[in-house]
Amino acid sequence: MQFHGESGNVDTDKFLDYIKNQFGTDLANMIVARDELAARQGALSAVTDAAKARDTATIALAQARSDANVIIKDARSKLDDAAARIAELEAKKAALDAQSSSFASESGKTSAALSSREIAVANREVAVMARETDLTAKTAALTDAQAAFEVRVKAFQDKVSALSL
Repeated sequence: MQFHGESGNVDTDKFLDYIKNQFGTDLANMIVARDELAARQGALSAVTDAAKARDTATIALAQARSDANVIIKDARSKLDDAAARIAELEAKKAALDAQSSSFASESGKTSAALSSREIAVANREVAVMARETDLTAKTAALTDAQAAFEVRVKAFQDKVSALSL
């Protein structure tokens, strides 16, 4: 509503009519507009905050992806190392199994050879013991024979000595 006169001064009658008729409605409309502006300003702040949060989340996601890639590379490296070690250990196990079976085979052969040698040595010991017993008996007989011979030689020497006198 226009409450200015043609001279540019405020027309008090029109001003009072404005306050009486129109001011309450305009004031209510301004309050509604103020509340709507406040709500929109809050929405704009929320949009700004959401954009900041989105930027922060994008940076955090990029960092997390980078960290995940580093962890994946490290895990793959460790997996490759473990696979190489497993292959190496399996090769060593196969070599040790072959060596063990070879040793068992050689040990069996050596054990059999030692058993036959032990039997042969035991038989030889029995034969040696029999020979020792026989030799001991023969030694005793020889000693007895030598003693008898010496007695006969002494007797002969005594006879020869008795004859030469």
